[in-house]
Amino acid sequence: MIKKLDQEKLNLIIALCAMMVSLASFYATYLQAEAANKQVKIMTMPVIQFSQSNYDLEDDKPSIYFELYNVGASPALLKSFSINYEQTTYHTAREFLNACCQQEYQEFTKKVTSDEDAASLDKGNILTSTLSNSLIPANSKRRIFALFYGQRSYDLWEKLNKEREKISVDFCFCSPLGGCYRSENEGTSMEVEACTTNRI
Repeated sequence: MIKKLDQEKLNLIIALCAMMVSLASFYATYLQAEAANKQVKIMTMPVIQFSQSNYDLEDDKPSIYFELYNVGASPALLKSFSINYEQTTYHTAREFLNACCQQEYQEFTKKVTSDEDAASLDKGNILTSTLSNSLIPANSKRRIFALFYGQRSYDLWEKLNKEREKISVDFCFCSPLGGCYRSENEGTSMEVEACTTNRI
């Protein structure tokens, strides 16, 4: 009887040990799969960086521009972009220019509207991009604002060139593979549930 009980205990211990080994193996496999999924997500997520300059090296001309660069491995669907200037947030280029350089911007607008060659870039002009739901491919740049230097834009260009150092930006984008991310300036992207949409 004693031997039978000892055998039953031994079988129970062996069964419990086997169960614990199976659970440990399952948990280890789960952790490995979770780590692999995170690694794949990081390797395939878009990563957007913001940059600005007062000279276009490609055209070899003075030009103040704001640019987004997707340095990630997958496309990014841009949902929102805003400029923060002197503790106020602006969602369009016009709003920002009226805040930072109102007098110069109004004078520039008058010069452009009264000029028969209003579309000329060489005389000084502004180009903007509509960014809402704009797709930025991997390893691609998207210029979102540009002020070309010229006789019409001289005063505005000089003013904006000083004031642009005071800005910070905030933008949100999503991956076509899933997941949305929010970033500030050149900071690390933080995952968010969803992005709000605006235009600049």
